[in-house]
Amino acid sequence: SHRFLQIQHEPAKALMVPRVSSENRIYVPCGFIDADYVVSDSSNVIYNPPLFIFAILSSRIHMTWFKTVAGRIRNSLRYSSNFCYNAFPFPKVNENQKKKLEEITLEILDEREKFSELNLAQLYDSKKMPASLLKKHLELDEIVENMYEKQNFVDDNNRIRYLFELYEKMIKSNSLI
Repeated sequence: SHRFLQIQHEPAKALMVPRVSSENRIYVPCGFIDADYVVSDSSNVIYNPPLFIFAILSSRIHMTWFKTVAGRIRNSLRYSSNFCYNAFPFPKVNENQKKKLEEITLEILDEREKFSELNLAQLYDSKKMPASLLKKHLELDEIVENMYEKQNFVDDNNRIRYLFELYEKMIKSNSLI
């Protein structure tokens, strides 16, 4: 019994996404960790991700997908790599868009540093989220959503309808990740 362990560690920088998150959040509170961290099973990890992936996962459209397809634990959402990440209809990203996403990612991370006394759960509490951080996320949302459609989405119902249409096309073309 002393050998019953689950250690999944790759000595590399990673993007960490919590496995369980409040359904009241506007955004998934993900973040980067360095190679010294060993991640428990309470998080999902993408090792050596391109910087722009943080932007996509931190967007409102991704959170809308997450809220729709995720499992539940009481009033919390359970992030699944299979349903929430692998099945997510990622936009096609050209080099110019990738650069914009990388820039806004760094701006969001810089803004979060201004509130270093707060942890991610506190920073992303929908009732207490710092206005300046929310503003950066709104800028991010505009960038990401313009990769899908040139018009702004009216609401989350519009976003999810559009994402499921893309998902159906992905299945039919067999281009699911």
